[in-house]
Amino acid sequence: MSEEAPLSEKPESEKAEDVGPEDVGPIRIRDLFLFLLGDRESIRRVVHSPWSLLIGMFFVWTAGIARHYDLHELHSVTKWIWAPFLVAVVSSLLVFFFVFLSILAFSGKRTPNFFAQYASFYGAFLMTAPIAWLYAIPIEQFFDSDPLRSAQGNILLLAIVSLWRVVLTIRLVQVITKAPVWKIIFGVMFPLAVITFFASIVKSLDVVGIMGGAELTPTQEFKSAAYDMIIVASFWIGIVALVGICCPMGKEQRGRGFFTWKKGDAPKGALGAAALLLLAWIGIAFPFQRSTEMRQPRLLLEEQAATPKAPPETPKKIPSSGGRQE
Repeated sequence: MSEEAPLSEKPESEKAEDVGPEDVGPIRIRDLFLFLLGDRESIRRVVHSPWSLLIGMFFVWTAGIARHYDLHELHSVTKWIWAPFLVAVVSSLLVFFFVFLSILAFSGKRTPNFFAQYASFYGAFLMTAPIAWLYAIPIEQFFDSDPLRSAQGNILLLAIVSLWRVVLTIRLVQVITKAPVWKIIFGVMFPLAVITFFASIVKSLDVVGIMGGAELTPTQEFKSAAYDMIIVASFWIGIVALVGICCPMGKEQRGRGFFTWKKGDAPKGALGAAALLLLAWIGIAFPFQRSTEMRQPRLLLEEQAATPKAPPETPKKIPSSGGRQE
């Protein structure tokens, strides 16, 4: 008579799915780039490594340089150093709160602490920063004499970067939690839609407020229309995502993995590569600033100067009373 398997032992198929942080190694150099493409093993190494926070900090600074090098003097305007971290904390905390609430909190397992899991998620969130390197493409120089085309190119880059980050965030949550993709999409899209909704309102008001009630230039009209479209789209996406979050999900469909860190040796190769990339961006951006003329403000002024102005109204003549006083 054959012995029965212990009741506590899991089937082989379930063992293969429940891969914990003990099964991953340190972050490799190629993981820095494969992670951005959604590679499963690279995502697991990044999420389960506490060193992703430091590597992510280096990447956030490179993204800040890419975004601001042709707009501001980096040595005098320092918001590219600290502002991205503030934005990342707010957005990642909102995203993870809804992911935790809708997928992980009631998984039926012993759920790790919220903030312990958030620290792991935040490190991976920072590691998405190199996607913003696309902002370094000098659109203003390609369309030096056409501010409208320049604005259209920048909006296109914004759409590409935003969509890439959303898809990558959904992918890394799915790899770690193994929850249904539809539930993850709703949990990620709702907070991002809320953030996009209010940010677009601020941007739209800023564009309109620049002119102080005066006639908008073609570039400003395009930006205002683009932000208005984003406001409407993010509103309805948020409504649909909220309904999806509220849909009940079977216990067997909830998350089977968690965001946790594993203690291990420092990934010296990955840390060194990230530091070298930061130095390379500094070495490229700062000399370039000496040759640029901060093109966006100049292009805006040129367009305003080229926009035909309405002739001033001639004052109406007041009928003469013949010089007599009443």
